Amino acid sequence: MINNVFLYKTDSVSLLYHFDNIEDSRTDRHKLHALPDISFIMFCDIICGAKTFRAFLISQNRSKTT
Repeated sequence: MINNVFLYKTDSVSLLYHFDNIEDSRTDRHKLHALPDISFIMFCDIICGAKTFRAFLISQNRSKTT
């Protein structure tokens, strides 16, 4: 029998919580999106097979046109 302790944990932590600790060195006037949001989207693209930053940019441009 598999121990399902983690499936019933009540104090869950969001995945975005882990990206909040990244220091953002960009100037405030050039920030269109929050750094944790960008990091999370890049993380998802990597899981889906993006191997380079260019592949990330291509996937983002595709999502804007659909």
